[in-house]
Formats: sequence, structure tokens, C-alpha cells
Amino acid sequence: MRRIIFISFFTLISIVSYGQWQSEGNNIYFNSGNVGIGTDNPTVKLNIYDNTDIERTFLKLENKSLSNTSSVNLRLFAGNNGSFTSLSHLSETYTGTPNQADFGQLWTNGAGLLLRANGGILRFETSEEDASIERMRIDVNGNIGIGTNNPTVKLDISDSTESDRTFLKLKNKSLSNTSSVNLRLFAGNNGSFTSLSHLSETYTGSPNQADFGQLWTTGAGLLLRANGGILRFETSEEGATNERMRIDVSGNVGINTTQPRERLEVNGNILIKDNFALILTSPNGTEFNITVDNNGNLVTSRVASTKPKTADINISIYPNPTKNYLTIHVNENTIQKIDVEIYDLSGKMVFMKNYTSNSFQINTIDLMTGTYILKLKDQYGNLIKTEKIIKQ
Repeated sequence: MRRIIFISFFTLISIVSYGQWQSEGNNIYFNSGNVGIGTDNPTVKLNIYDNTDIERTFLKLENKSLSNTSSVNLRLFAGNNGSFTSLSHLSETYTGTPNQADFGQLWTNGAGLLLRANGGILRFETSEEDASIERMRIDVNGNIGIGTNNPTVKLDISDSTESDRTFLKLKNKSLSNTSSVNLRLFAGNNGSFTSLSHLSETYTGSPNQADFGQLWTTGAGLLLRANGGILRFETSEEGATNERMRIDVSGNVGINTTQPRERLEVNGNILIKDNFALILTSPNGTEFNITVDNNGNLVTSRVASTKPKTADINISIYPNPTKNYLTIHVNENTIQKIDVEIYDLSGKMVFMKNYTSNSFQINTIDLMTGTYILKLKDQYGNLIKTEKIIKQ
């Protein structure tokens, strides 16, 4: 037995001395060439090869220490600054912060960590009852799918559960007087956005909107649209959700009714305070205020328009061109007073007079030869006619 052991040890020493392996104390090292395990043609520094389905573990690193810092690491260094990327496993007794006992880790103390699948996808899985389940993927187009393996947009979240219908949660735990959380949508390059927000219970902005949800925009406007459907507005009372208003597909607005038959249908009382009026329009377009006096009597008054507009009224102006007199005839009995204004082409007013008749003449003898602009307004200040006239 002793002779056999001696020969084996001698043979090993001979191989070590003869080959490229070097020994120094308890260390053995290899300075040049590639090392092959399971292959006689290693192409890299350490080439491990096998062709088996029985054991697929090619490299095993094990640290049996049970200290509260026990771990095992495979570290990759490049360059000379000492940074590395590490594939690690922490022991079941590890008590670091945060608590990651029995965790595997892929981490780096370098500039960053890149996960890349050249021409393929990135899949993220967990196991449930020994079955691996895909939880997220990033496809070749950069689309991220959570709960789906076929994401069609940049972030596609899918589930088929009834237990929790919240798919995305954003939370800000700050209790400052400006605390809020926002989901902001940007399009284009002008910096404007639309925001879905919630303000904290401690928010003290003006107006007071503590614990309010908001949908708002800094852009040109905010559109609420239901393509082919209805818009419903609801509030809750004692845990019960109640519809308060709706806009149906015909554009009818219903308040406290789900079947509005007119442009506005209100099932309930309407309160108008501080002598404000209900404004109704007559068949000919005239607007009337309806108010109530202190005795409960309805009071009707005509609305004085402050916004000039061109009315569809038949007005005759002749002769044009004219030398002396210009005749104007208004074929509308509701016109009680006509304001006449004449401007030269520089915009200077050269004539102004009021008439209470629907047919009258203007003396143009004092006007110099040239082209002028004639404007007619009714008793409410509405512009009802603009005409170019020529003085000969």
C-alpha cells in the first residue's frame, strides 16, 4: 500500500513539474494557456464541457459558514479601478440590512448594471408550488409586459383576477402641506401635460382641496369623451354610489335622471339666487330675462346685447355711388333705432347720427369725393350692416 501511494504522489509531482502548473507553498497556479475540463480543446481561460442531462451544474461554489454575514460570491473584475460585478448567494443565517437571508443577487459596484438579450427577450419569473411563472418581460421592441407575454404598447399590464383590480399604484407618504402624487402625460415638445393627481389629507393649497383627486391639464384644454357611449358623473353617500348627472349619446344632459329627453332635463328644483335671471330666446332670436320681484311676480325684460353681431336683415342702401343724398330702408319692424356711422379708409369716423325711422336719408354733400365704409347698428348696439359706399 505504501509503495502505491508513493508512486501516485511521485507521478502527480512529475506531472505538475513537467506541465505548465506551478506550485508555491499551498498554492498551485497556471500562468499561460487555457484550461479545459471535459474538453481537450479549451478556447478560453477556463472551458468546462459536458454532454449530459443528468447533472446540469458545471460549476459549484459553496460556503458552509452559518455566520450572520455568510455568503458566496463569483466576482468579475475588468480594468484596474477595483470595481466588479458579483453573482452572490446569501446564507439562510444572513442578517444584513435589508433582510435578504437566503437571497441570490446579481449586483455591481461599478458604473451600472446592464441586462441585455441581443435579438431576444428578457423574462422575469418566480416560482409557485415548484412551477415557474413568468411575471414580466421586455420584448425585442422594448415593450414591457406584466402579466402578458405579448405586450403591444410600451407598458402592457394584464390580469384576470377579481380579488384585486388595482393594476398600478403610486403612493407619496409625505404629510407636508403640499403633498400630492401625480401621473403626468406629455405629448410634443412644448412641456404641457395632463395630470391625474391626488392631494394628501394635509394639503393646504388654495382653494382648499385636501384629500381631493384631480384630472387637470396645462395644455390648450381638457376633453372628456365617450366614443359611442355616455358620460356619467357620480358621488357616493354612505358607501352607495349615486349617479348625479349624465350626458347621453345625443348630447342631452340629465341631472338626477338617466334618460334626459331634452338638451337639459332636471329632475328636481333649480335655485337661482341674487336676482340672476333665466334667459329665454324668442323665435325671432330676441333674448329675454325672466326674474322675480319681492312679491313673487315674474318680471320679463329684453336682454341688451353687448356683443356686436351681423343680423340677417334685409336693408336697402341707394343710390350707390351717390352725389348728395343716400337713402337707407330697413325691412324689419323690430328695429326701433338705427345708429349710422361712416368711416374713411384710414378708419377715421366722419359721420355719426341716430335715426328712429326705418327709412331715412343721409346728406353726404359735405363728404369729399372718395370711398367710405358705412356701418348700421340697432338699438342694442348690434352691428346689422356694413357697406362700402362711393361719394362722387
